[in-house]
This record gives sequence, C-alpha cells and structure tokens, in this order.
Amino acid sequence: MTDPSRRAGHSARLFLPTVALLAASGLAPERVHAQTPTSRFLPADRESTEAHESIDFPFGHTVFLSQQIFEAADVASRPSALFEIAFRYDRPRSAIRPTTLPNVTVRLGTTQIPPTSMASSFAQNRGTPLQTVFQGAVMLPAANAQDSGTAPFAIRLPLNTPVAYDPAQGNLLIEIECGSGPSSRIPVDLDAVVQGGRAITFGQRGPAGGDNLFLIAHTGPDFDPRMFVPGGFVDLSTTTSFAQYPGFLMVGLDADRTAAGVPLPFDLGRIGARGNQLAVDPLGTIPHNWQQTFIGWSSTATLPVPNDPTLAGLTLYAQSLVQDPSFNAPGLATSEALELGIGDSGPARTSTLGSTDPTSATGTLVVDGFGFPKGAVVELVGLF
Repeated sequence: MTDPSRRAGHSARLFLPTVALLAASGLAPERVHAQTPTSRFLPADRESTEAHESIDFPFGHTVFLSQQIFEAADVASRPSALFEIAFRYDRPRSAIRPTTLPNVTVRLGTTQIPPTSMASSFAQNRGTPLQTVFQGAVMLPAANAQDSGTAPFAIRLPLNTPVAYDPAQGNLLIEIECGSGPSSRIPVDLDAVVQGGRAITFGQRGPAGGDNLFLIAHTGPDFDPRMFVPGGFVDLSTTTSFAQYPGFLMVGLDADRTAAGVPLPFDLGRIGARGNQLAVDPLGTIPHNWQQTFIGWSSTATLPVPNDPTLAGLTLYAQSLVQDPSFNAPGLATSEALELGIGDSGPARTSTLGSTDPTSATGTLVVDGFGFPKGAVVELVGLF
C-alpha cells in the first residue's frame, strides 16, 4: 500500500493539473475536490494475496520493451486520473540485491484489443497515441527472503503528470521500454496472475526423521488454474519417500491467520517438534489414505468446488501432518502449507508482450505452462 504521506505530497503537486485534466475528460471539478488519491489493484483480489505465477516482463532484463493490457472494467468505471504505477516482486525465496535501471520510459494509452487477443506486434496493440508519463531511472529495491505473505509494491513509478483514463475509450495499455544494446537477465521476477485459481506454497517443511514430506496441489497430472474454479476441483497430495505414516490433511479458512487466538504459524518446537510449525487453523481433517508410487508413497484428497460463482475469490489453507515416534518427542512432522484461491472461470483479464530488443517490431506473448496469458499484478494510484 502506498505511504499516505507520500501519496498526499504527490497529490498536492498534481492537484491543479488534475482538476483541469479531468474536467476536460468529463469528470465534474467538484468531484475532484471531494476526492483523495486511492489505490486500485489489478486484479482486485490480489491486493494482499500472492498470485499463482511469476513473470520477467517488465524489469527482469537490463534491456527490454514490454506491453501489458488490462480490461477497462478492472481499471475504472468512470473517467479517472492516474498518478502512479507500482509493481511487486514474486515472493522472494532468497534475498534480492538492489538494481538500478538507468533509462526507463513508460507510456500509457488505450486500446480496443482485449487481453485475450493481444497481438505479437507492438504497433498493432497500440490504440490511441501513447502518452509518455515517466522517463528516468527505476530502482529495483533490495528484498529479503519470505516464507509467506506477499512482497510490498516496492517498484514505484510516479508519473510526471497526471494521466486521464476513460474506460469508455478502451482497455488500458502500459508500455515500458528500457535501455538499448545487448540485454542480460536480472534475477528478478514480478508477481503475476493467470486467469483461474491459484496454489501458493508458504511456511516451512519440518524434519520427518530421514524421510521427505511434501504437500502438492494439482488438478490431475498438473496444476491447471482454469480447473480450480466453481464447478471444478483441486487435488491435494501428501507424499513421502520411504514409508506410510498415520496422520491427516488439515483444511481451513484462516481468515484472521490465528488458531484459538494464537498467531500462525505456531512454532511446534515449543512442544518438542523442533523445526515444525502449525500454519493452518483446521476446520476439518482428512485421514491419509496411502498408495504406493514408483517414487514412494502418496495420499490424495480431492476437494470438489461447488458450481457457485460467488465462491470465486475464496481462499483456503491446507497442511499435512504425519506421526511417527522416531520423529521427535511428540512424534509428529508437518509439511509446508498451501494457500489455495478459487478463481474466476472467465477469460483472461490481463496479458503481456515482451522483447529483449526494444527496436523489434514484434515480441513474445508471455503465457503459463498451459498457453494462457499472464501479466504482472499492478497497483494504480489515482482518482477513480
């Protein structure tokens, strides 16, 4: 979330040009005076929850050109003004060192091209003439490794001037260009969304003697986000390498991230299970039912999702627990936890085109493993 004091200062600097800009765009000046800048997150349900994918456009290369299209209805419902754009890292598994990209240009415009039909030609995706809204250096800040939660929207691009956006004119197009010459990969990925459900691992896996305990989300042979939607399902498989153990799968909502008033995760080392943690407040448990596989043992529970569209956006949590006296004093071990989000079965609402050659007329459409469009999670600050 944007620091309020910073947002207020930015708002004051842009206030008068914004009044004129929005009045010309059809927004009543008295409504401008009554508003203060707010944040809008694209998609809205990823403000404080990790998305399922990662993406290297923009900012994952020293030289690049990228475009991202957002559905107009997700951006605004009426003429608006944009002050700032922000991105966040995909949850870092290891520390990220700071990097500065010295020559970045950001352009905004509208397009009639929907995310589902994004072209491989940069020119074809452009609709209205693009407006240059930022030129200069962009700091990719340092970040510590995280076991859970989301990274902050720390890559921030304050626009040089407020930009009017009218959803009636088309979908929002963000074009970002950086540098020239040969490009090299930066070890940075942004949090990214693909249409459908999500499954994110968090927390830590505890020691289980000499065995390997994992919890995996999948939909049949793979995890297909389009299947974890109302009317679909998700499989949760606990796996071990050497033995089958008594135990169970825990499933809960954990809306307040506590268990009996105790903050989660709870360190089970306090009861003698060193290195293990309880990350889920279970609403229910499912006993393990082990089947031998060619790599060990697996216990799978299938969770069907009722065909109720209002369930889209619901978040579940799951964790596996197994028991054996050899593990530790209480004889238990826990897997990493899963954060599971039931998704929307509709078409893609954002898409990305990228190239490591800014002079190229075409780029590569960025897709997930099933060929479906994905795009960075974005925070827009403005008057909506």
